[in-house]
Amino acid sequence: PGQEYKANTVVVIFAKVVEAGYNDKSGNPVPETVVEGSGRAVILSGGDAVEGTWHKAAPNATMTLTSQNGNPVSLKPGHVWMEAVPRGGDISY
Repeated sequence: PGQEYKANTVVVIFAKVVEAGYNDKSGNPVPETVVEGSGRAVILSGGDAVEGTWHKAAPNATMTLTSQNGNPVSLKPGHVWMEAVPRGGDISY
């Protein structure tokens, strides 16, 4: 069996989902997650959850994270997983 790859931090962003402009082989519209602008974020790390906002000014820009009080959120070293959830969706933790 392979080696487990565990996340030290999970960053969940809530982002707009649009149609990509083409269909899959079955004729269904293909969704595209828009990771530009800003939206809600939840950062899960070390048993803690920080609610905040993600910001990304342009497709090639670096994403930044801020807490609800506006302070920058730094990610701890280690394996970071990112999950995009459609706006209007929710998570439980």
